[in-house]
Amino acid sequence: MTFSIIAKEGKEFGIGVASGSVGVGKRVPWVERGVGAVATQGLTEPSYGPRILELLRKGLEPVRCLSYTLADDPLREFRQVLVLAERGGAAHTGMNCPAFCGHVVGENFVCGGNLLVGREVLEAMIEEFKGAFLAEKLLSSLVAGAEAGGDRRGERSAAILITGPSPIRLEIENSADPLVELEQKVKEIIHRGR
Repeated sequence: MTFSIIAKEGKEFGIGVASGSVGVGKRVPWVERGVGAVATQGLTEPSYGPRILELLRKGLEPVRCLSYTLADDPLREFRQVLVLAERGGAAHTGMNCPAFCGHVVGENFVCGGNLLVGREVLEAMIEEFKGAFLAEKLLSSLVAGAEAGGDRRGERSAAILITGPSPIRLEIENSADPLVELEQKVKEIIHRGR
């Protein structure tokens, strides 16, 4: 249903996300400067974003944030949640998320997805996280994931959020080719000299 990557560069956090459903940017990605980033997907529970950011603000490690947040959720095995903070990353992919589902936690990034064609989507996203700017890297990662098969339904929406002195929020809510439209928005930002 959705694939995303969270990354940290210096003090900035960013999320790139694409989905076969519409309006992914309104419910999956959450970022806060100096705190961290959260992607809540699968059977999405949008309240997880603000809740986990609040726990990170209080100094909890990402793994503990996930434990506390998921503990009383009877639908936790349908959820997929990715977290990245100054103190590292963590992820939860519930056993009942639609296959293929999985995640990778690396140094300064967390990548995950569900209802994907296979693990090669995540591998391509990590491999192609390249570019001069964080927005470019997130976009390259999403494009590579889509080219590797992406969401089994195809992509309908996409978003990039980045913290920083001039925060970035780019969203394509419903499109036959959301990553092409997202690429145009990223190019405009870079051209303006963000």
